[in-house]
Amino acid sequence: MQVMHALAASERTDAQLEGIRLVAAEVADRVGNSLAVAATTMDLLAGLTDLPLELEAMIATARERLHLAGEDLHRLQRIHRIETKESSLGVVLDLERSSDWDTSSLHSGCVRVLPVQLPA
Repeated sequence: MQVMHALAASERTDAQLEGIRLVAAEVADRVGNSLAVAATTMDLLAGLTDLPLELEAMIATARERLHLAGEDLHRLQRIHRIETKESSLGVVLDLERSSDWDTSSLHSGCVRVLPVQLPA
């Protein structure tokens, strides 16, 4: 009986993980394209000369936030287990622990979106 419960729990977790991966792939496709356009626009604006200092600071902040959003998309695509945490919204996926993702491979200032590989 205990083995059957463990098997059912494992199958449930596998199904949840597959659902998360499917959502991650769709989000990465939709949001990643928008982030790429926004990041390119910010890069072009940052290259302009004679911008007011206040505007330069706003552009730099926007570029950094776009980079962080790109990192989060990468994490979503690298989820390999389900870890949760408490938040102001209740129990949510703990993205860092669920993906064990290393940000050192990213180039600063780049937003890159990689396709997720779903199990067959």
